[in-house]
Amino acid sequence: MKPRLLVCAIALGVLVAIHAQPFPSFPLDAARLTCCDQHGSAASMSAVPVWAALEQMNTDERANSCIDVELPGDAGLQARAMAVEVADLWNRGRYEEALAGFRALGELVDPGQVAVGNCWRKPLPTLPTAMWDNDVQISNRHSVSRVALDIHRDFNTLLAVLLYRVPPGSGYYWSVNVSPNGGRTWLETFVWYAAYELHSLSASVLTDYCYVGYGATSPNCEARLRRFSAVNGKPIKLGSDEDEMYVTVYTTAANDSIKELALASNKDLYDNRLYYVSLLGGGAVTFHWSPDTGFMNWHELDLGVTNGASGLDACYNEVAESTHAFVSFIDANRRLRIVGVRRNDMPKSFLTQLAGAGGATAIGAYHDTILCAFDDYSRNPNVVRYAANDGGGDSAWTFGYAASDSTTASESPDVALRKGGGEGLVYCYGTPSRELRYVWRNYSGPWSTPVAIADAEPSNKRPAIVHMGSGAYGVAYLRQSDSMAYFDRSDWVPGVADTPNDDVRMANGGPTILSGARGVRRLASCVVFDAMGRRVTSPKPGVYFVQGPMTDDGGRTTEDEGRGAGGTGRTRKVVIQR
Repeated sequence: MKPRLLVCAIALGVLVAIHAQPFPSFPLDAARLTCCDQHGSAASMSAVPVWAALEQMNTDERANSCIDVELPGDAGLQARAMAVEVADLWNRGRYEEALAGFRALGELVDPGQVAVGNCWRKPLPTLPTAMWDNDVQISNRHSVSRVALDIHRDFNTLLAVLLYRVPPGSGYYWSVNVSPNGGRTWLETFVWYAAYELHSLSASVLTDYCYVGYGATSPNCEARLRRFSAVNGKPIKLGSDEDEMYVTVYTTAANDSIKELALASNKDLYDNRLYYVSLLGGGAVTFHWSPDTGFMNWHELDLGVTNGASGLDACYNEVAESTHAFVSFIDANRRLRIVGVRRNDMPKSFLTQLAGAGGATAIGAYHDTILCAFDDYSRNPNVVRYAANDGGGDSAWTFGYAASDSTTASESPDVALRKGGGEGLVYCYGTPSRELRYVWRNYSGPWSTPVAIADAEPSNKRPAIVHMGSGAYGVAYLRQSDSMAYFDRSDWVPGVADTPNDDVRMANGGPTILSGARGVRRLASCVVFDAMGRRVTSPKPGVYFVQGPMTDDGGRTTEDEGRGAGGTGRTRKVVIQR
């Protein structure tokens, strides 16, 4: 038995003797915390106290969940032993005993400082999988405030991490969502939740894992890190013995907390280093990196920043000649700042530029070409501008407008310059109904004509963009109406996204376009399915798959479109427009 587990077992024995209510004890086995495949469904959660989310799960949801418990760093041995015990009870199906244990745990630590990580044994599919054009819904969650996106190109998997509140006011959550097919379909594999406010998170792929950084406890004083398989999104333990569900990178001073986070890695080159960058409430910007794969030991570099205010971002510079990492932010004096980390791990300040207060920044670099897009709130209207440099940051910087338009408001940019794919830039453009626009160039020269890529009006929260390979870019954004997350790609041609259900196949070459109520009436004699293959009895505007004869406008059936309403005819794709 490992020393850590021996201490926990001894403390647990003492703890059981203290509490009047029965709380069974048995040998602790860390392997029991790994996930296995079982069936289940999405949970309806409330996070105050945090275990109320578990109390509200139905039988199937409980059977599908596999949990671990996070405590504040100063929690005692008794509390830590009980946290391991209650998670083990839950994961073995002894739910009421586990819930009783949670209530006892609340007598040892502040319940408001406890968090729970929940791995779905069988991942939850996103329903529906698409809007009625090319945008694919990433998650069933709404009220999302931040989306982080990265890719593992070898596996052709995308990983999106969402920060959200459901229902609003109940607590803070983040989920891991994986797409095994380049963004066409998505599965939720993990949910983390706590009663305390979570200010920020970030995610980055390194080796065969996706790492998620987040600030924990109230206030967010502990910088924590988890990792997940880049193949299937399942949690993977880390630590020196790979027996920890999470590690703490650092803890802030008692009067400070983590305001924003940005993770980056050298995945596209050496594939061996993760960068953990933080903006603290007191104004410091911290820079940490780990020399070991267990991420138990961290080096901190002093960037010399004491007045950071908002808009933190960070990137790795692939095949850099001089500076291997860049950090961007807005400082308390309303200025854009760009700071780099040299090859000798020495920081250097590269740019200070008036930008106004409270905006976002986004930075990317490739072969000493640097691009930083930022909200310029010093102008009226506020616009997205960019600062560019092709000399590793040491030559003169040039400036421009992302939208090639300085008279229409724009905001919330993100950039991607990785893996030789050129410069991709996405931002929100303030037309009467807001658009999500995308432009590209080949590391220099003119930009492409801006293209509105979102099928829904985006929120003003920052989107995320990644290079998919072969010159294609993927974009995740939040919809204005409900803050749900959607995904689109620059190489998806206009039209209808392919169905993800292999049982629903299109026999003809293209979709049939129908309009409004008349189109709905034409489907009355057909069997209608949605993109997941579920039968639909009251279709609305959207994409459907139809078996059986459709009536023409005169009420007659079209003989060549099927053989009866039983679904024995050929399948066709139909789009009902508004």
